[in-house]
Amino acid sequence: MNQLDVLYRALTEYRKNTKDDRECVVQRNAISSANAQGDLVEIVRNTCHIEQDWIEAIEKGLEYVEKCIKEERQFIRSNGEVEPIEKVKRVSQASVEHLAKHSDLLTREPEEGKDVIPDSLYVVERLSDFAVYENRFLYMLLCYLRDFISLRYERIVEVTNTYTGKLSMNKVVIETNRRIEYQVQLFEEKKNDEYLRNHNDAQETIERILLIYKSVVHFLSTPLMNEVSKAPMLKPPVTRTNVLRMNKNFRQALALYEYVTAYDKDGYEIITNKKSLSPFVGVVADEIAETVELSSFLTYEHGLGISNYFKQNWQREEHKRKQEEQDKLVEQLNNIRKHLKDGGVSPEEYILLLEKRIKDLEQNQEDIASAYATVDELTKENEKLAFKLKTTRERVNFLEDEVVRLNLKYEEDMKAEKLRHEEEVKALTEGYETQIDNINKTHAEEVERINTEHAEEVERINSEYQEKIETLNTEHAEEIKKINAEHESKLESVHADYTAKINALEEKHKQEVEEINTATQKMKEDLEREITDRNYIIAKERMDHTEEIEKHEKIHQDDLNTIKEINSKCERISDEKTLAEGRLQAMRSEYGLIKPDEDFSSEAKTDELEHQYLVFKKFFKNEWKKTKKIIKKNAFIVANQEEEQRSKNKKEKTLSKNEENKETPKDDSLGD
Repeated sequence: MNQLDVLYRALTEYRKNTKDDRECVVQRNAISSANAQGDLVEIVRNTCHIEQDWIEAIEKGLEYVEKCIKEERQFIRSNGEVEPIEKVKRVSQASVEHLAKHSDLLTREPEEGKDVIPDSLYVVERLSDFAVYENRFLYMLLCYLRDFISLRYERIVEVTNTYTGKLSMNKVVIETNRRIEYQVQLFEEKKNDEYLRNHNDAQETIERILLIYKSVVHFLSTPLMNEVSKAPMLKPPVTRTNVLRMNKNFRQALALYEYVTAYDKDGYEIITNKKSLSPFVGVVADEIAETVELSSFLTYEHGLGISNYFKQNWQREEHKRKQEEQDKLVEQLNNIRKHLKDGGVSPEEYILLLEKRIKDLEQNQEDIASAYATVDELTKENEKLAFKLKTTRERVNFLEDEVVRLNLKYEEDMKAEKLRHEEEVKALTEGYETQIDNINKTHAEEVERINTEHAEEVERINSEYQEKIETLNTEHAEEIKKINAEHESKLESVHADYTAKINALEEKHKQEVEEINTATQKMKEDLEREITDRNYIIAKERMDHTEEIEKHEKIHQDDLNTIKEINSKCERISDEKTLAEGRLQAMRSEYGLIKPDEDFSSEAKTDELEHQYLVFKKFFKNEWKKTKKIIKKNAFIVANQEEEQRSKNKKEKTLSKNEENKETPKDDSLGD
């Protein structure tokens, strides 16, 4: 039993004593109604919608990563070193080849008939090295996956298992002899809450993520990865070796690496749900009012230091209550003794009947247990159906949100495409205008330069050859005509070239505009087609699940009615069993059949006796209620009969008196 269960049990016991007390009810109502609009309980709870694509991709990729690890790829590394001949244990071909190239290792001439022995010899040691590029790639991939998964797992668990609650009250209660001012501002945040952890809709997916994380950690702890971890960590970019490209397992591992490194989303969506209670009503108002009353009592008790006074009163009341229970028990035993005497049944026979009845009740208890098991199965099935219904509704909501998102995306893309098109047209127009201005400016400068040179040449010729001016004028006129003709020809050629370029650019611009419009129209049609398909899917899913939802709700209602009937029957049978056990214990006590070693002072026995007493009290109350109705009915019948008899007697008396008056003669002498 955790702390919350203990607190709930304590509150229930506390409420048993104060719930029906008249003064407590009056005080609770006064506290609840005081500034009720200012009372506030606010709870914030987060739920998480986890996307499945990255989980499935990692689960699929880890299968190939495991196969890659089992291959244990390695290469043989040769380490050669010249060692003293005393340390050499084995001579290889490489040692002989090295000695043939290094004759300086032979420093002593051998004796006749003996072998040549060098002072030192080259020794080759061959070692297995697992730090190949592919294994280092696997180690880097697993490290990245470990960080990738742990960040998301820790964030999801932290958010979904965090409880945030706030309580605010400002009470002013004014009575005839009492005034209370009570202010509370409570804020609580609990991490890793047990209830939220066990009642998380995404718990199954979270456990999948945890299993993937444990698998990655397990792969990192394998002997191969422990050896590879000693080598320098591989850094991106990854070189696509032949093994990574050709080997099926390593190719899938590389695909997993590319997927997780390119994954730029969170992979989950946090949905915050806020619930508020204001004002407090019903049970909530009563229970919170109890805290105010309890705080007032504790202040009064410990402030005046009168704990012993209340303790003595409590002990006195407990002693009185126990004495009353004992008196009632004695009275019940006397009644049972009287029933035995009136019925003519021996105590042993009565006990046997009670034991038989108890066995029947125990048999019924087994049937009840079976019924409870059936109820549990139905409850679990209902929970599964409710979860499926909730998942379906979330799927429908998600698709609706997706349609809205696609519509917004389509509008944004259209706006962006329109702006880009306008910017391109503007840029091309400005470019063309700039080119034309540059061409005109260059042409004007060229004309001005030629005219300037021509004027200078004319002036120079006039100053130097004054006597030949007429001839030169004639030649000059011809030259001017020739130059003008050439200039006009050149100008026309340049203008034609520029005109052709401008026409080509305009044609190209026109084609680009048509291509952009065609692509935009196609994108619009694709988006409209996708939106239509999604709307059709949503409508179809709604129609498919409507009948199923109604069917499950009807089954759920039938199951609830069945459970209610079974619970009622179980309570009645349990009360009958408890009443029979109490009567049996009373009979045993009356006839001295309770052994001295039987102890009823333990907590369990005391609770059992108290429960039997409460059941008998309930039985007595119901029977007495029925008896009172019968007594009232009989008394009413007797009263009616007596009233009828009195009316009849009065009527007969009146008739008799009238007859006597008729028989009596009148006295005429009185008139004289």
